[in-house]
Amino acid sequence: MRFIVAIVSFVIAFGMISYGLAQRTVLAEPDHVAASTELGTSAPVTVIDGSVLHANEGRQKITISGTGPVFAAYGRTDDVLAWIGDASYNRIQVDKVKSTLTNSVVSGTESTVPDPHGSDLWLAEFTREKDLTFVVNLPQDISVIVLSDGTEPAPGNVSITWPVDNRTPWSGPLIVGGVLLLLAGLGLYLWALSNLRKARGPRRRPPRMPKPPKRTKFSLTGPKAITSQRGRRSSGRLGAVTAVLLTGALVLTGCTAESWPEFLGGSADVTPTPTPTESGPPITTDKPPVVNPSQLESIISKVALVALQADAERDSSLIKQRFDGPALEFREANYAIRRADNSYQALPPIPSGSVEVTLPQQNDKWPRTVFAVVQDPKNPEVAPTALMLVQKTPRENYKVQYAVQLVADVTMP
Repeated sequence: MRFIVAIVSFVIAFGMISYGLAQRTVLAEPDHVAASTELGTSAPVTVIDGSVLHANEGRQKITISGTGPVFAAYGRTDDVLAWIGDASYNRIQVDKVKSTLTNSVVSGTESTVPDPHGSDLWLAEFTREKDLTFVVNLPQDISVIVLSDGTEPAPGNVSITWPVDNRTPWSGPLIVGGVLLLLAGLGLYLWALSNLRKARGPRRRPPRMPKPPKRTKFSLTGPKAITSQRGRRSSGRLGAVTAVLLTGALVLTGCTAESWPEFLGGSADVTPTPTPTESGPPITTDKPPVVNPSQLESIISKVALVALQADAERDSSLIKQRFDGPALEFREANYAIRRADNSYQALPPIPSGSVEVTLPQQNDKWPRTVFAVVQDPKNPEVAPTALMLVQKTPRENYKVQYAVQLVADVTMP
């Protein structure tokens, strides 16, 4: 009976180890899913909206290639479409059944668009020659815009890749359980073998028979019987095979957390669902703020850089890129005086540090207005500057309408 139990243990153990190894090799699923398309249209812009990006869970790896420069950026879907305006564009969609991307052309009255670089509507932008790859994790209301230079057709090849959770959390327990069962079966086998030998017991000598008379003084000597060592050799071979199997199984199991369930210390899902956090009081309007904090910091940094260069060179044409209205007139007057009198002091620079106060307008139309108070963190003694920025159209950047220095050493609310 012990031999039967040992054999059954061996069979089950080998099955568990084989299936555990197969989960990590021949039965392993791919670690990603990809969808791609070739456009082949003359539209200068391509849009990949949030529904396409969220066709599968996880981060989105976007690969774009063409014959010329490749530009890509992402921003809120409404802002992206507003920037495109009346231009024709490619609208990317996804076919989940065939795992491919499809394209439909939205016709417009414009065949070209302005240079997209540096637009204040973009939350981030990427540029490269001929091919571009970047990884993002964008929410549903964010879209990706793809261009070449605004006059040439948009890059013709677009591919999106999503990661797939191909962890095998039960391969580790199966392999380890199979190894333990194999050891148990080996122990049962050796136990049964030992009991079998003991059951035979010592053999009694048969009674002596009368000796026959001696006929001759010589006798034929037959070959000596060779004592069989089958039992010991079989046990040794079985132990060697078992040791090899145990070593290989444990090595292939490894210490990777992907091979164990999460409740046994395995790794969690590779694409966890983000938990929403409370970031402020509830908003009572459906219209979003025209800019977010990081977006506003980027805008003010660009404004400060233009002001610094224009003030140093007294360049009236350069300052017009980021100043308008009374703020522009004030700086142009300062430039004129300084051209006539080099000793006249320049206007205070625009700080490019932290934004102390942000009051963005909640609006989905144009023009848009943002009020901000900026202070240089390296020089807290310097008075902060209050800025009123206005964006007149989607394709224009924010410009400073008013720039006023506040009282120094005042704690902002």
